[in-house]
Amino acid sequence: MHLWWKPPPPPPCGEPELAAFQLRFSIDGGVSWQVGIENTDSPEPCARVGNLSPGHAYLFMVAAINAAGLGDFS
Repeated sequence: MHLWWKPPPPPPCGEPELAAFQLRFSIDGGVSWQVGIENTDSPEPCARVGNLSPGHAYLFMVAAINAAGLGDFS
């Protein structure tokens, strides 16, 4: 499955640049989350998630990664 999302705004001057994203998914309505992609290795706001099972409804959330670490999920 290919996913696209709105990228975060550019960081303030002097703050670390966006490096990549982490994606998590849930198959139980958001009760628990699993890492779908640990690190996209790209600042592009898109990714391909594999190993999904047909017949399941998935929720996804994404967080930005920069030199300071992992941001908040949305």
